[in-house]
Amino acid sequence: MRLNYSFSKCKVKVLISIFSFFVLSASLNSQVIDLPYTSGFDNAQDKAGWTEYRTGNEAISRWSINNEISVSAPSCLWHDYQVGGLETDTLIDWYVSPPFRMSIRSSLSISIYTTGFSDPTEDNLELWYSFKSGNPKSGDFQKCGNFSRMKDKNAWVDTTFELPMAEDTLYLALRYKTIGSAWVTYGIDNFKVEPLTSVEDDNSKLKVYPNPFSSTCFIELPDNIDAYEVKLIDIQGNTVKRFDSIIGNKIILENPDLPKALYILEVKTNSGNFVKKIYKME
Repeated sequence: MRLNYSFSKCKVKVLISIFSFFVLSASLNSQVIDLPYTSGFDNAQDKAGWTEYRTGNEAISRWSINNEISVSAPSCLWHDYQVGGLETDTLIDWYVSPPFRMSIRSSLSISIYTTGFSDPTEDNLELWYSFKSGNPKSGDFQKCGNFSRMKDKNAWVDTTFELPMAEDTLYLALRYKTIGSAWVTYGIDNFKVEPLTSVEDDNSKLKVYPNPFSSTCFIELPDNIDAYEVKLIDIQGNTVKRFDSIIGNKIILENPDLPKALYILEVKTNSGNFVKKIYKME
C-alpha cells in the first residue's frame, strides 16, 4: 500500500512539472516585444515567439527554414508550393509573430524572394494583423499588406510600408495561400519592425490639454517654435485631420464626431517633429 502511495505521489509531481513547463512556455511565447525588432529567422532567438497555424488543407509543404538561400546568412523563412495537391485543395498556412508593443507609428521592412513556374495570384502571400489574438482561427486578423506579385522573380526584393498602430499590442502574420499544385514559392528574410518617428513627451515643449478630450482639445507650443503641419492619425495609420495653415502657437482641435479611440498627434516644427498620444472619449 505504501509503494502505491509513493508511486501516486511521484505521478502527481511529474504531472505538475509538465504543466508548469507548458505554462512557462506559453508565457515566453506571449511575451510582448518592444521595438525595434529584427529577425532573419537564422537561429532560435530569431524564431522565438513565432507560431505556425494551418487553416486550410494540410499538405507536406509548410513554413520551414531554408539554409541554401538568404539575404542575411545563414538562412531565411521559406514556403514551398503544395506538392501533389488536388485542384480543389486550398492550402492556407500562417506564420504568426510574437506580440509587439505598437503604441506609436511604426513600419515594416522585409525582403521577399519569389520563385516557381506558375504566375502568382493576388493572394499567394499576404501580411495580416490582429490586436486581440495571435491565433488566426479566432477570426480577429485583418489584411494589411500584399507580397504576392513582387517585381522580380528569382531575386530578393526589399519593401517597406507603414503598419497599423495599436493601443497596446499587435500580432503580425505572414499568410501563404495556394490552390492545387500551382508552383509559387516564397522566401522571407530581414523582417524588421521599427518606429517611424521618435516620441517626444516633453510637456514644456508640447502641451496638449485636456487629454483625454471629448470634443475640443488645445495644442500649444512655445513662442520660439513654429509649427508648419499638424496631423491627427488613427491606429490604422490614416490621417483623420490635418492643419497646414497654422498661425500662432496655439491650435484648437474640434471634432465632436471623432470616434472614441487612441490617436497620434504629429506636429512638424522648425525645431523637429513632436509625436504625442491623445485619447478621444465619447
